[in-house]
Amino acid sequence: MGEIKENKAALVVGAGGIGGRIAAEIRRRAPHKKLYIADVAAPQPAAWTDGAEFIEADLSKGGAEKLCGLDIDTLVFSAGIGRLSRFATFTPEEIEKNFSVNCVSAIKLIRGYYGRLASAEDFYCAVITSIAGMAASPLYGVYSATKGALVKFIEAVNAELAHDGFSNRILDIAPGYIGGTAFHGGAPSAEEEARLVSLAGTFVSAMTDREEVCIPDYEKTYARVLASYHADPSAFALESMEYKLKNNELNDRPQIKVGYLTGTFDLFHVGHLNLLRNAKKYCDKLVVGIHPDGSHKKKEVFIPLEERMDIVRNVKYVDEVTVCTDEDTDAWPQLRYDYLFVGSDYKGTERFKRYEEYLLPRGAKIIYLPYTQKTSSTQLRSLISGRLAEDDK
Repeated sequence: MGEIKENKAALVVGAGGIGGRIAAEIRRRAPHKKLYIADVAAPQPAAWTDGAEFIEADLSKGGAEKLCGLDIDTLVFSAGIGRLSRFATFTPEEIEKNFSVNCVSAIKLIRGYYGRLASAEDFYCAVITSIAGMAASPLYGVYSATKGALVKFIEAVNAELAHDGFSNRILDIAPGYIGGTAFHGGAPSAEEEARLVSLAGTFVSAMTDREEVCIPDYEKTYARVLASYHADPSAFALESMEYKLKNNELNDRPQIKVGYLTGTFDLFHVGHLNLLRNAKKYCDKLVVGIHPDGSHKKKEVFIPLEERMDIVRNVKYVDEVTVCTDEDTDAWPQLRYDYLFVGSDYKGTERFKRYEEYLLPRGAKIIYLPYTQKTSSTQLRSLISGRLAEDDK
């Protein structure tokens, strides 16, 4: 049996649910080992978090890249998102987010540390996949696809490692249903917590033993499940769907955050770019409404509407461009945005106090973003007008 050594660090990506318990098990086996925890938000304080270094990483926005290059000999990937619903309820942005978080980030991380996997030195690696990645799982179609891709990737890379004579392996952990985790919505009961802790011990042992697949309750439950799937995939899928519809409530709300920002975007400059960049940090999909003219500010507009829309549309932080409504809240019924972005100089104004009152009961909020002080359209417009006046003399 291999053992967790303390000379190098461990990185656990995804601190909730089973990831947190695996981190705790690593800390129990190697109390002085440096521990990195990566997630979109810091985990709740626990014994295993004492001394651990938290790294904020949003895997839906390229966060995996910042996690590469650490001096580690243990990598555990347990991040995952998904929801139970018919495929028709998924937006393109949510599909992309699911693949980025569940699959692409794991593959990028393993690529980042592949030089250590493919070496004579011990490197322990485990990835949480899913039984849904091994068998048809209707109503979990997108989630199943992300995990299925990960399962096949792990199989392929382990074969390459074996062929090239390396003993390190990636452990594919397919835990099946685990109650009391954030994924399934809720804090664990005492019984569920005990099972999570027990499973964490099983997973860490399988990882250090360089096993390739770990499925809890395999003989008792999942051997029969997978055999049934392989015998007749179509019949299995239909039976699985009927079971889920009977025993679960579907979640038709996309797991993405939509942001909305409006502006004239005349004489596009770095201040506009900073505003869009900062807004995108808060949301998965950024919709930008463009004012048709400058009448709302009683200012002249130099660039035609279609050209301004085309410029903003081609900024990488922007997902959709539209002509804005008279009031920013008028767009809410159609867009159902989670965040309305505006410059910080509007905070406290009568207009935005009114917007706050409208959005609060609808679960949306206003984010006040700082403006770039050195450059503004007003300054550019003044300079241009001044130059034109000089030329007319």
